[in-house]
Amino acid sequence: MKPRRFGFFKSIRFKIIAPVMAAIVLLTAFFTYIAINQVDKISDENAIEVMNLLCKNETAGLNEQLLKVEYSVDVMATFVYENVPSDEEIDADPTVLDEHMDVVGKYLDSIAKINPEIVSYYYNYKPLEMVAGYWMVDDDGNGTFARKTVTDLSQYDEDDTNHTAWYYIPANAKTGVWLDPYYNSNFNMYIISYEIPLIDDNGAVYGIVGMDLNLYSIIEDVLDVSVYDTGSACLLQDDGTVICHKDIKMGTNIILIDAYLYEFVEALYDEDSEGELFEYTYDDEVKEMAFCSLRNGLKFVLTVPESEIYADEHAFLNKYISISIVCGIVFLLLASIICHKILSPLLKLTNAARDIGDGKDDVVFPEDSNDEIGILSETMQSMQHKMRQTVEGLYRNANQDALTGVGNKRAYLEYCKGLDEGKEKFGIVMFDVNYLKKVNDECGHAKGDIYLNNNCELIAGIFRACPMYRIGGDEFVVILPGSQTDKAQYYFKEMDMRAEQINQMSDNLWDRIDVARGYAEFDPEKDAFIENISEAVAKKADEEMYKDKAGKRRT
Repeated sequence: MKPRRFGFFKSIRFKIIAPVMAAIVLLTAFFTYIAINQVDKISDENAIEVMNLLCKNETAGLNEQLLKVEYSVDVMATFVYENVPSDEEIDADPTVLDEHMDVVGKYLDSIAKINPEIVSYYYNYKPLEMVAGYWMVDDDGNGTFARKTVTDLSQYDEDDTNHTAWYYIPANAKTGVWLDPYYNSNFNMYIISYEIPLIDDNGAVYGIVGMDLNLYSIIEDVLDVSVYDTGSACLLQDDGTVICHKDIKMGTNIILIDAYLYEFVEALYDEDSEGELFEYTYDDEVKEMAFCSLRNGLKFVLTVPESEIYADEHAFLNKYISISIVCGIVFLLLASIICHKILSPLLKLTNAARDIGDGKDDVVFPEDSNDEIGILSETMQSMQHKMRQTVEGLYRNANQDALTGVGNKRAYLEYCKGLDEGKEKFGIVMFDVNYLKKVNDECGHAKGDIYLNNNCELIAGIFRACPMYRIGGDEFVVILPGSQTDKAQYYFKEMDMRAEQINQMSDNLWDRIDVARGYAEFDPEKDAFIENISEAVAKKADEEMYKDKAGKRRT
């Protein structure tokens, strides 16, 4: 009988090697696909977080400057309210008004000294009836103020905003307002102004107090901002009109640069859109844009080329894919060798069977091949284990803050999904580390990191039984489960005591503890009507935190 012959594709060797090699290729491709998707997702989240953190950090200094002006004008208005003479007193003795102006002027001068950025400050008394007031102007920008004659509104139409906006806009609003940037023809300068109307008991406006900032001093600060390699900042009005940009002329609307920016301009009107990234193309380069609102309504915008934002992630992916391909090739070669070793005993059995069929006596039988099968199993398990470790590491990094080690914003939002079911009582504490920018500016970012970690460690130590997350540059949140809410005040007292002890022993600014906090609770029996539970509770806690921060600033 003739031995049966068959081709390679019908052999048992092919039937075993082909599925094994196919499995290796599919597994390598599958885990590589998962890893790429996870890295892309994490990269997008990190890009949003980093860009908005940079935007908030850069905006903080500008807002602090504007807030100081608001506070100063408010103090000026309060002083005038307390010292303004009555109409009867002025009618009886006209010199009373002059004396009033002298007293107010000295007080305004003292307030102006804490605002070196201003170019003008003023108090106008009944500007529609008379030319009376106190107006100081720094014409040369050298810090030396000279008194000017207040503007006579009777000389101008109300629509002549270059001369009259300082009065009619706040007077009509009847509340403190920031004026949009405009060219003030009274002293020939682009300015931004904060004004408070003075209102009598009958609701009538009898005066204006305010301060002016040189717009170009703000512009210089904005244009000096540099992030990543070539990222820059600009200042826009909420309709997309350019106030300052390193390449685009003032007054140009950015929609003319890229029609896709229409969506971005719409977002400028929506405060909820802060925290998003917007893509556009300029000079054939794809860029990403984030914005924050200033206190005066202008929009501070950061723009960075997309290639710079994702440079590290792209480098990592290229390296990871290259390693995956090499590993895949190596595993394919190993699989071929191992399959060959597994099939060798079968081939020997086939030869032995043929030898028996040929009537030979010296038949050689194969040795035991269990060890080779074990090696193949261990190799496959090792490969899967390595892939799982890689993916698990990516998931872990996606939920942990790299600097402090606590959960990040993504982990916090994931945790809040359970809270939003509204079945359990819980509390939220919002923390904001004070003076982080000051530590960074005066002591360096390395000390700023130490300062941030010190405050984080104290909070984590006090609330060790509660989940803690870092949701912003200097913002942390702690969630108190229902079993811990009754201990909230105890935790706060312990934290205050520990902070005081640390601060008494700390000589260095970065070793101190200074945290503003706000607390709010959710009780399903009392608050069942609340929608978006975690968001509502967090918002309330955030409001309480800002009250605490404002209180600490006053003291």
